Amino acid sequence: MKLSFENIFIDATKTVEKIPQTEYLPSGQYPIIDQGQRHIAGYSNHSTGFCADVPAIIFGDHTRVIKYIDKPFFIGADGVKVLKSKSNATDYKYLFYALSSIKIPNTGYNRHFKWLKGSKIPVYNSTLQKRIAKRLDKVQELIAKQKEQIAKLDLLIKSRFLDMFGDPISNPKKWPCQSLSNVAPKQSRKVATVSSAVWLLNLDQIEGNNGRVIKKERLDSSELGNSILPFYSGEVLYSKLRPYLNKVVLADEDGFCTTELLPLHPQKEICNALFLAHLLRQQSVVVVLSIRVVGAKMPRVDLTTLRNLLIPLPPLSLQSQFANFVKSVEQQKEVFSARLSHLEVLYKSLMQEYFG
Repeated sequence: MKLSFENIFIDATKTVEKIPQTEYLPSGQYPIIDQGQRHIAGYSNHSTGFCADVPAIIFGDHTRVIKYIDKPFFIGADGVKVLKSKSNATDYKYLFYALSSIKIPNTGYNRHFKWLKGSKIPVYNSTLQKRIAKRLDKVQELIAKQKEQIAKLDLLIKSRFLDMFGDPISNPKKWPCQSLSNVAPKQSRKVATVSSAVWLLNLDQIEGNNGRVIKKERLDSSELGNSILPFYSGEVLYSKLRPYLNKVVLADEDGFCTTELLPLHPQKEICNALFLAHLLRQQSVVVVLSIRVVGAKMPRVDLTTLRNLLIPLPPLSLQSQFANFVKSVEQQKEVFSARLSHLEVLYKSLMQEYFG
């Protein structure tokens, strides 16, 4: 049986005090739940006005973010809806997953509550609701553990880089330096005629901080367009746009990239490409280059500034040792990533089965 949203929920927003962002505390007695991605935005020590009737569900009217809250809370001052069930027999965690399954169009920073109010939700008996919620909780828990393992391996690589080479900007180990223009001299690039589908890389396909390519988009040569650059396997692809300066990829095959990415061809005699990719992702490098961007609408790193960046060059044998360590860790990440993909497919399948 499916029931309309308004047959299930009460909008209890007006019963909870709204805390302006200027009054958020870094710690305190009660959490403040707003419409942002973070589960808790801040804290308040106000003694009245908080929502003590928990669990409850929070909906971000502008962001479409949905949160399950099971401890007394305040809400942020903008775009937050507090939803309560009309029936005491309804499992709130089940309702959280049911609402999460609703496809709400993204209309930018507009209000989206009308789409939620127009939805219909499958309603099972109380026992089955709890069983469904428990199963989805378990899958989400496993997904979170896989993501945590991958994040730990990313941190391990960053830690090893700093242990071996130090910060690339302050250069505490006093490695000899050369400008990026000498480390990776500019290459002439002619767009060759291709007869089959080729890899076209753009910023949306790249995760920040780790350089992981989310998916490879392949296009026929006739679909490539003009605003592209060819790149080759083993080259470092650097994002010139702020705030994406940490999106640095080591290409594992030939392809084409949009002009927001700059292919760099490091000289093998002095610089390992994997070492260079991780150096350019270091936070200190991102910060230094981000304050030197030019352009108002699309701030980007000026090529002269980038070419003049001094690159510390430890012995090539040490760079290679780091590269081998990274490759070993990446193999472990592939195992966790495969498990994560399987669990995410399982989660989507269960959501479709229960709420589709």
